[in-house]
Amino acid sequence: MDWFLTVAISVVFSLVGLAMLSGYGAGMVLPKGQDKDKYDTLAMCRDMGRLMLAMALLNLLMSIGRQWHLRWLHYGAAGCLALCAVGYFIYANTGGRYLKK
Repeated sequence: MDWFLTVAISVVFSLVGLAMLSGYGAGMVLPKGQDKDKYDTLAMCRDMGRLMLAMALLNLLMSIGRQWHLRWLHYGAAGCLALCAVGYFIYANTGGRYLKK
């Protein structure tokens, strides 16, 4: 049951990641109150899609490591997942990357 749930979550992450990577949902990134003309929502959406695909892959690796009792794979993938999330947070919030020029 645990394996099925993890695979289902990874499939959902992959589908959302592919949709965002293609630019679908670029208008839904920012709340209604913010000025959408200031930000490049397509670039923001594509970067988030890449992150979602990486998280789906790392989630599968964590599940494989847990299922086959490979602790190094499970904890290594968990560490990479945490580094990806923190790294993207820092990347997205520094340097005004998504401001339109």
